[in-house]
Amino acid sequence: MTTQTIPVASKSVRELIAELADVEDQVRQLRTSQQSVDAPTQQALHPDLVGLLHREADIVASIRRTAATLRS
Repeated sequence: MTTQTIPVASKSVRELIAELADVEDQVRQLRTSQQSVDAPTQQALHPDLVGLLHREADIVASIRRTAATLRS
């Protein structure tokens, strides 16, 4: 599983939307939790999920900033 690390500020809205769709597809394909190694009876978030959700938030924030700039 790979996510692009190109700064979102340097991408067009079209590129951001395409990347957002890709990230969302990756999130849907991941198991959201896994058994904790330290406590097998507890569930822990999948480590890749956390990174994907942060990337998704960055992309959405950039799209919102761009939209606000275009409305100004």
